[in-house]
Amino acid sequence: MLAFTGPNGRDVREANRLRGRGDFDGALKLYATVLAKTKHPHAYEYIVDTMKRTGWQKTFHSGAWTRLDTQEGLWGWVPVKGHWTAQPDGSLVGRSTNDGALIWCNVDFGQAIELRATVEFLPSTYSMNTTGLVFGNQHGGNWYNCTVAPQNKKASLGENWGVQVQRDAPIRGANKLLVRRIGGKVSLTVNGKKIYDSQGLPGYHLAPGGYVGIFNRNTGSGVKFRIRDVQIRKLQTR
Repeated sequence: MLAFTGPNGRDVREANRLRGRGDFDGALKLYATVLAKTKHPHAYEYIVDTMKRTGWQKTFHSGAWTRLDTQEGLWGWVPVKGHWTAQPDGSLVGRSTNDGALIWCNVDFGQAIELRATVEFLPSTYSMNTTGLVFGNQHGGNWYNCTVAPQNKKASLGENWGVQVQRDAPIRGANKLLVRRIGGKVSLTVNGKKIYDSQGLPGYHLAPGGYVGIFNRNTGSGVKFRIRDVQIRKLQTR
């Protein structure tokens, strides 16, 4: 990668080393110095993306709620399926293709987290809409979804693209989701009502992972939804 081999490669590697050991302020300062000298667009994009993720890590490890904002674009996010656009207000608008929609935040936050967001269903050409949050391993192996669906007023938990359990939930046009995940257990609250409490995750031992993201299960092309105020915080388990 050019960012590592170009004229500023040594500083980039040192900034990454600082970030890896938890010196986020030192890393951000060095990234900013490198960014001011970077001319090549690919190297520039790498530094901007890495600075965004480092800022999130700094806030997260302080114990505060961390807003995974997108006002400046999809920096720090990795689209996998579907079409995704960042909005000026910091929300994300997704549209499914024939195999759904999925986007990951490219930070491993670990396995003791609370994740919250508002899920809004938008007018679509396809009537079915099952949207929510995901967490787990984005690089292969198992990940898990917590979704809500207006067509049947259900909240679901599932492994990868599937559904394991469904329960009635107070679904509205805009829905506040709160996911609490500690290791292989997950709790889900929808619009203030707890739907699942310390539900076990099937196959958890295979690939636990600590990434989070946004998900739409529908296979009909053109399902639209908006995700607002995606926030995460670190839980103390001792």
